[in-house]
Amino acid sequence: MLIRRLFITFMIVALAAACSRQEVKPQPQHEPVTPPPVVKQEKPKLEKKRVKKAPPAPPPLLILVSEAIPAYQQVAEALVSHFPKRSTVVQLSTDSAERQQLVALLKKSEYQQFVAIGLAAAKEAKQVAGSEDEVVFCQVFNYQDHHLVGPRYKGVGALPGTAAMFARWREVSPTLQSVAVITGPGLESELQLARAMALQHGITLQHRVVNTDKEMLFEYKQMASLVQGLWLLPDNRVLSGRTIKELMSFSVRNSKQVAVFNESILRLGGVLSVTSRPEEIASRVAQRLREAQREEGIPGPALRLLEDGDIQINAIVAKRYNAHYSEK
Repeated sequence: MLIRRLFITFMIVALAAACSRQEVKPQPQHEPVTPPPVVKQEKPKLEKKRVKKAPPAPPPLLILVSEAIPAYQQVAEALVSHFPKRSTVVQLSTDSAERQQLVALLKKSEYQQFVAIGLAAAKEAKQVAGSEDEVVFCQVFNYQDHHLVGPRYKGVGALPGTAAMFARWREVSPTLQSVAVITGPGLESELQLARAMALQHGITLQHRVVNTDKEMLFEYKQMASLVQGLWLLPDNRVLSGRTIKELMSFSVRNSKQVAVFNESILRLGGVLSVTSRPEEIASRVAQRLREAQREEGIPGPALRLLEDGDIQINAIVAKRYNAHYSEK
């Protein structure tokens, strides 16, 4: 009996122990997760902005004037209006002490651009300008005689534009066909253009080169039978006051038409006068200065030619060659 009780007691205890056990469900096994790669984000490199350097301010401009005559002074005044803040006008002096002071002024380093009005100023500028300075000359006929042209030394033509002159002259004198022009050497390029302009209006331009005023007077008288008129240019190398009076007197006596270069000669019997415009000369000079490059010099040809001119008609003389002409 005792054994049976012990067995029953053991079974009850075992059963209670089995019931008290909690069923442990196996945990699902997860696949290992690989973390995403860490990507280092590089900061974008900031491009340095290229700052354009402002061009250097143009240097002071020195305007040299050969002498105190209206034709030169008017050009100087027109130039100052183009460069009002950096222009200095200096007139050459014949006094030796003043000339020495001027040379010292011209050699100052701040002057890198020069304008020379007239031959004397052009020659002076050539002496004082540095090898990297720029010089533009005007109102100079014989620039070739003095070797004034170089990469940094160029000019503006001395002759006024001829297209309008020949048009008006042919209007005044419809039968005009042949005109003489007599000058010193070195104007071939300008007169080549003038010859082409004259031909457009049915006028043949015959050019002769001389060296003195006596030669000019002699050459004109030799040509007189071949031409109907003379185009008189302000070339002081071959002109003098006496020669001008003789030329005009000879022309009036022999019914030769003369185109002259100022009003005072026009009153001596010229048929018309044509003069260059100071504003156009100054504009051409200013253009050359602005085109100049410090490393390359002044671009373009030796001369920039003029295209315009102021024309005046002597109505009394004009009516000799055109009875129907009326002053406009």
